[in-house]
Amino acid sequence: MYSPSSKGSVTTEMDPQEKESIERAINAFKDGKMVMVMDRLDRENECDFVISAHGCTNKDMAFMIRHSTGIVCVVTDKKRLDAFGLHVATPNNTDSNGTNFHVATDYKPTTTTGVSASDRVNTLKAFLDLNNSADDFSKPGHMFPLGARPGGLTERDGHTESAYDLCRVAGLETVAAIAEMINDDGEMMRLDDCKAFAKKHNIPLISTVSLKEYAIQYSDIYNINSPAVKSTVEDDKAHIELLSSCRVPLHPLRTTTYCNLRLYRGCSDPSLEIVALIKGNVEGESRVPVRVHSECFTGEVLHSMKCDCGDQLLHFLISLDEEERGVLLYIRGQEGRGIGLANKIKAYDLQDHGLDTVESNIKLGYAPDCRDFTDARLVLEDLGVTSVMLYTNNPMKVAALGELVAEVKPVPATPNHYNIDYLRTKQKKFHHLTVLPKSCNDDESEESTSVTTASEEECV
Repeated sequence: MYSPSSKGSVTTEMDPQEKESIERAINAFKDGKMVMVMDRLDRENECDFVISAHGCTNKDMAFMIRHSTGIVCVVTDKKRLDAFGLHVATPNNTDSNGTNFHVATDYKPTTTTGVSASDRVNTLKAFLDLNNSADDFSKPGHMFPLGARPGGLTERDGHTESAYDLCRVAGLETVAAIAEMINDDGEMMRLDDCKAFAKKHNIPLISTVSLKEYAIQYSDIYNINSPAVKSTVEDDKAHIELLSSCRVPLHPLRTTTYCNLRLYRGCSDPSLEIVALIKGNVEGESRVPVRVHSECFTGEVLHSMKCDCGDQLLHFLISLDEEERGVLLYIRGQEGRGIGLANKIKAYDLQDHGLDTVESNIKLGYAPDCRDFTDARLVLEDLGVTSVMLYTNNPMKVAALGELVAEVKPVPATPNHYNIDYLRTKQKKFHHLTVLPKSCNDDESEESTSVTTASEEECV
């Protein structure tokens, strides 16, 4: 059974036919065969060839090139990208799906033109050998590395993470090749054509949704205590750098004399600074109250009424005062959901002319949300926190912290005349948990599935 469109989390056991289909694909992949992975119909709605580095032959590569866009990418982990000196393609990633491209490369010792099937296979297989160094790879080149999120499909539901998770569930090194499939007319191959192609060439066809469901239910690749995942986390954690620390008293905390303050340099993005405000002893503790909060100069310093960032921050600090322990992670460098203050001001102007907060970002050439919360999880692990009670309305943050999240505590909304459209957009387009008072809803008869308790003040 094939189900490419579902976005929901797993609540029931997989259909036996679907489970069998995924297992056939995993076994084929483990044996070095190619598989096809279909994206959600409401996302990219396209299909990729995926094959492991250890199994890929020159014939496989030629077949992929012939039936794809010709752009073949190497999916791998951060450890290899760092070891081979392959930096991100751009420090300001504006791709709408957050595709983590790194600088294109060729494997020097065997490269002729770099673009032939054999040269591309040699470059792909070179990623398997950690004895290689940055000097062995020329930059730029003809193979395009993609950095997978450590949490795989639980962090990002793309083909990059699908290939990464296929490697993990198959017990292979996390190096694979992917390429986007096209029809003879040059247009992207959609679901019906993909089914026909898979049948004609006897290639297993699965979806990102089904693979994620299978991995959650029948593997331990998302279990932070499994050896493979622990190894990945330890590799990432080694890059988290503590820059400074001190003790500091805070005005909103009436019953707390001092908190500890630590400043970390970002790992996924070295331009970020993660400020950890720590109350009490959190090492080895479970269900620690935590908020991951992105910098907002306009809302927190100027008290702009166009957002609710300052109110959410203050709400958590007041809540923290009532707790024995807790952690605030304040991420500097994520102003305007990662587009920066100058572009955020431009976005505000666009909103004054009728666009919503998502449309404004896209108009400026940015993704609706450019942030990455990987570093937040790594800081919490560095602090020794075993699980968290996460104060957030944002499902992206929940996904980024993964297994660390024991409970989600939605944050009350504070609507006013100036931010109500912004809050509605977050609710509808980002699927935030925010619930607005009935007087603020476009359609009061529409049932809400969110759980946040909102302010009952009028939105006028």
